[in-house]
Amino acid sequence: MLCQECGERVATVHVTRIINELQQDHFLYELRAREQRELGLFADPKF
Repeated sequence: MLCQECGERVATVHVTRIINELQQDHFLYELRAREQRELGLFADPKF
């Protein structure tokens, strides 16, 4: 599966967010996931 953000690299991180009973799944490559975490878009996952 490819990264949902860039569509070019293989996704190696799966993040599931549940907000107001709505589940959102994000498939990202590791660097993109780290960038998203630094921007505060995801809780503090331990990579």
